[in-house]
Amino acid sequence: MVLKGVEIFLQKEQNIKIIFFGDEVKIIEIINKHNLKIFNYEIVNTQETISDEDSVNTILRSKKNSSIYKGLEYSKNNLNSGFVSSGSTAAIMVLSRFHMGMIEGIDRPAICSLVPNKK
Repeated sequence: MVLKGVEIFLQKEQNIKIIFFGDEVKIIEIINKHNLKIFNYEIVNTQETISDEDSVNTILRSKKNSSIYKGLEYSKNNLNSGFVSSGSTAAIMVLSRFHMGMIEGIDRPAICSLVPNKK
């Protein structure tokens, strides 16, 4: 579904470079299997996955080659970038704070509850 979403996004926004972080073989296999029209992308192969059962310590210390870790690390070092994931919410919160830090005066990260849409 993520790759299909990228295909739909690229129909409207063609001057964007997409970087996928994950299992390179699986990503290419899905693109080819579903004949997705995805262009202007690269894949950063990662070998570790984060599950919902992983502890904060495990996420921070043992999952440094996961897609979430590498994607947020990339986003921190490339100011004109963003990061989107459908992975573990806990991992995204922990690693976002680790990589990005906090805005001055904000003590804890928050999760957006409303996302604007056409309705």
